[in-house]
Amino acid sequence: MSTPEPSKGLPGPNPHSSVDTSCWWRYPNLRALNLLMIIPLLSIFSQGFDGSMMNGLQSVTHWQTYFGSPTGALLGFFNAAYPLGGILGSFAISPVADTLGRRCGIAFGAALCCVGAAIQGASVNIAMFIISRVIIGSGSVVVAGVGAPYITEIKQTSSAEVSDHNMFTFLKDLGSTAGNRRRMFIMVWAAISSQMSGNAFVSYYLSPILYSVGLKSDLQQTLINATNQMLSWFTAIYFATLLAKVGRRKLFLWSLAAIWVVDICITAGSAVFAKDNTNKAAAYTVVAFLYLFSPAYNLGFNGNLGLYIPEILPYRMRTKGLSFFYFVQFCFMMLSTFTVPIGLDDITWRFYIIFVGWVMIELVGPPLEEIAYIFDGPQSVVGQAAEVMVEGKTQGLVEHVASKEAV
Repeated sequence: MSTPEPSKGLPGPNPHSSVDTSCWWRYPNLRALNLLMIIPLLSIFSQGFDGSMMNGLQSVTHWQTYFGSPTGALLGFFNAAYPLGGILGSFAISPVADTLGRRCGIAFGAALCCVGAAIQGASVNIAMFIISRVIIGSGSVVVAGVGAPYITEIKQTSSAEVSDHNMFTFLKDLGSTAGNRRRMFIMVWAAISSQMSGNAFVSYYLSPILYSVGLKSDLQQTLINATNQMLSWFTAIYFATLLAKVGRRKLFLWSLAAIWVVDICITAGSAVFAKDNTNKAAAYTVVAFLYLFSPAYNLGFNGNLGLYIPEILPYRMRTKGLSFFYFVQFCFMMLSTFTVPIGLDDITWRFYIIFVGWVMIELVGPPLEEIAYIFDGPQSVVGQAAEVMVEGKTQGLVEHVASKEAV
């Protein structure tokens, strides 16, 4: 595939575009396009709603009483049912997207979510509640896995290629070239980092953490959860505007550093309160840094990964690559969500140390795109893509960069 020749037209930051995309509101077609893109963008955000809802339910006395105040492994399974559904649904992303098409694929996943939500709302026992969450998880990952590449493909023109739905063929393709092997490494690293940084206990177990530092009333927990979600929403929107200005790699590193500091402070505050449960300063410190966790996470992960992973994958591998990414991500999401309540019951605040250590490993290790330079030097496909992205010049040219690699 040859690099497109620059076209003549209105000046803009993209030399290959005939319009100034930084002032997209001046053009009727771009206004309509960006408004329509809200739908697939919201499809990615559907994953975060589940954590907010489960946090809220655990703060409601009626829900706790109705389901017997679940703790430990049972509470872990309540929450892990969602990523279990995501693991199963990840195998459907490629055949659904490439057979039904992107829009119908999103509709199919959304329909599954609606069915699961209806069953969950009508749940009368634990089994019904868990099954409904498996269905929601399956639909949610299909929606996210189809919606992410759809956004990327809307903003850039890609030549259609025949796609093989066979996962084994895809894994063979991933190992066929040096560039693809590094793509796989980046997807695995990103999937693990996004789920093993401590977000599990903030997203799903905020109520038990607040209870452990003396905040036990429904009103206190619900108010903290609601305002925390509002802060997360505002910061996610703002940090999404930094991708082109700052670059992917810096945001990942800044985010990991911020998460590491937040995890340490939550651990320290919880340890102090465990020794002296009258120490209100320690309790308030934990609450303050629970608020700061979402901005720290949003800085590099929430909104970055949804577009970054499709951008490093060639068109013919895009949906299968997302399937692989979400499979790994939901495996570790299931691991973390299931083990957190067990760890909190058995070793209390000491369980947080696991996340502190893990984030430290992620932070001091080689950052995402530099892996390509270590193995292949500046000529590697992922490395060249990184240079374009870090400079804020993501102009839909990842496909052209990828074509330079000998397959």
